[in-house]
Amino acid sequence: MLDCGYCSRIRPRIAEMLTAGKDDQSIIDVFVKEEGKEALAVPPTEGFSLFAWWMPFVALGTGFAGVWLVLRRFLRPAPASTTPEIDAAMLGRYQDEIEKDLSKLE
Repeated sequence: MLDCGYCSRIRPRIAEMLTAGKDDQSIIDVFVKEEGKEALAVPPTEGFSLFAWWMPFVALGTGFAGVWLVLRRFLRPAPASTTPEIDAAMLGRYQDEIEKDLSKLE
């Protein structure tokens, strides 16, 4: 951002260091020494800062794995139902009783 508060106070210092003949890395080292690693736009790929690089990928992987598990669970085909065999004689007896009861209603 061109007009942020941090840039407006740092640019003159950077310009002074450049006119004094310092190279880019030495200027970066001065700011890191004064303000710590927070002065860097990108965290270094070492130590605990490596966690900042890997965490987005770990979070995405975990999220995709969770969605896959949920979808696998709910989109699984239903198990084959194990309905018992129906006795034809018993079915006929119940149909006869239903017919008798329906005839009484008429």
